[in-house]
Amino acid sequence: MFCATPSAERFIACQPWFASLPTDLQERLRHGVYSTEGAKGDVMLRTGSAVEGWHAVLSGLVMLRSPASRGRASAFIGVSDGDWFGEGSAMKPEPRRYDVVALRPTYMLCLPLPLFAALRE
Repeated sequence: MFCATPSAERFIACQPWFASLPTDLQERLRHGVYSTEGAKGDVMLRTGSAVEGWHAVLSGLVMLRSPASRGRASAFIGVSDGDWFGEGSAMKPEPRRYDVVALRPTYMLCLPLPLFAALRE
């Protein structure tokens, strides 16, 4: 499910860097972010898929997991409530290199690539 939610808008507005942005960019961010929902065990973002933006965990917990090699996948980081991830992926024009798996019911925020690029200008 993809939607702009009040909690996603609140989360983005509470980021320490948000207040220093121009008003028009603040509005674009508030209305441009969206959230996704995943149940425990869901692969919320897949290896090889197109990178859509910079992500944060609104609630829940995700594991970033490298693809299975010789039958075994490796987890390399856990990301919990309030933390961002994927900025490196958002800066490279290549497919995602890892799965993002929900370890419990999880809501994630996505800041789409065009808005991420606007933040970096």
